[in-house]
Amino acid sequence: MTPTWAELLIDREPLARYYGAPPSLNGVVLRSVRLERDGPTLLLRLDLPTFPDRPEPEWSAAGCDRFQCQLRCLDVAEVRFSGWPVGRAVDLGVEPVGPAAERRIAVTGRHDGVEALRFSCNASLAVGHLLAYREGGPHLYVGAVDRHLLGTRLPDPTDGAFYGRL
Repeated sequence: MTPTWAELLIDREPLARYYGAPPSLNGVVLRSVRLERDGPTLLLRLDLPTFPDRPEPEWSAAGCDRFQCQLRCLDVAEVRFSGWPVGRAVDLGVEPVGPAAERRIAVTGRHDGVEALRFSCNASLAVGHLLAYREGGPHLYVGAVDRHLLGTRLPDPTDGAFYGRL
């Protein structure tokens, strides 16, 4: 049986706190892709396709209607891009690859039915840097460190302290 992406999370609590059931990865908006030599690691910053069904009161008060997170994938190999799907809706899928003892998955991103992104990684995923926002509005972070360092703005794309940790 193919596991869902949420079943592969090291810690499901950050999402479970806001979602009754983990959201699908069909129709996520891919905001950025970051490759790091250490690990090697690939970070996907994405807008989940549905807003949490248990939002924080401040998110509702601010009119937030989008929820974003980073998905960290370790021991990444065989990375392929076709076109550039960043900023577009992508259907992400995960499937086991190789011997079961190796615990590896293939992650595939399809845009308009065409494979736009594919890589393999360890089958343990991590999620972090959760935030709610509305287009043109403030970015309201879940994490206290993110709130302290960033306030209500997005980090600079070169901010290694933000993108280098979850």
